[in-house]
Amino acid sequence: MRVTLSQETGMNDDLIIKGLNQKDIKAFYTIYDRWFSQLYLFARKITGNEEEALDIATDAYAKVWEQAAHFDSVDHLRGFLYTTTRNSAVSYLRSLKAKRNYAEQMGAMSREEENAIERYSAEAALLERLYAVIQQLPEKQRQVFTLSYLEGKTTAEIAQKLHIAEKTVYAHRDQVVKKLRLFFSRQQLLFVLYLLYQAIKK
Repeated sequence: MRVTLSQETGMNDDLIIKGLNQKDIKAFYTIYDRWFSQLYLFARKITGNEEEALDIATDAYAKVWEQAAHFDSVDHLRGFLYTTTRNSAVSYLRSLKAKRNYAEQMGAMSREEENAIERYSAEAALLERLYAVIQQLPEKQRQVFTLSYLEGKTTAEIAQKLHIAEKTVYAHRDQVVKKLRLFFSRQQLLFVLYLLYQAIKK
């Protein structure tokens, strides 16, 4: 469970970036309240470990604070948070695999533990590939995907936030799915979107 640092501060995106550049703690609290839960769930889905996911999400915010003057937009900031979280989660899985290899040599790991690591590793690989593809999308499509599938926003909320019509949100989302079909089989795409849905739902 996360500890809430603050209530909503009411800062808009421009003020958030300006505040972070000036090491304003209110700006930091704002981005913490806005994205921590999603990052935690994202990390938990990759790692399968609640405590590790909490540490990973917390560490991502610590890195933001260290590099606060380097962000020029909220999209840049959000991308940094998700990239940092993903990289740390994947590194954690790699360390688990290394431990598994050692444990196999020593005969100390159960079949259930091996299967769990393999499953989480496979899921992480799909999520990592998805994220890499999303980063290459046009800005509006990337924003619609992130708000929809990573933050769980409704079509109406996305339209309001991006100042576009709801039918435009649908159009962008359809274009994203079509592009993803170039990189994933139908079964893989449905599964990876299901993983994101389950992470948001929990």
